[in-house]
Amino acid sequence: MVHTASAREIAELHARGGPTGSLPARIDRISKALLGRPYGADTLVGSPVRPEVLVTRVDRFDCVTYCETVFALAVAREPDAFERHLVALRYFQARVRWPARNHYTVQWLRRNARAGYVRDVPGRG
Repeated sequence: MVHTASAREIAELHARGGPTGSLPARIDRISKALLGRPYGADTLVGSPVRPEVLVTRVDRFDCVTYCETVFALAVAREPDAFERHLVALRYFQARVRWPARNHYTVQWLRRNARAGYVRDVPGRG
């Protein structure tokens, strides 16, 4: 069974970020709201032989899904935009497919720098 966060859960977390303030301040407020949620392995669904399914859970995270969720909530101007930002962060060209998932941190950083979500720092490995 795939867990999907409810619209109410997303709206409440998004509201915790606040409509104003800097992106780092919104990230801080949202991440504080998620403190204490348990770690979970295998939080995403998909593999070379199993179709990818978009997972938007907020009840447990691994380190990457935690960062993606917090960041997507913080950059979304409206709660309804959360899923669009999550997909754009997690998947190359926002295509929910296992081969398009950013499986490695360096891949995640490079692709999201090109997409404008994060800034590439020249001269850093």
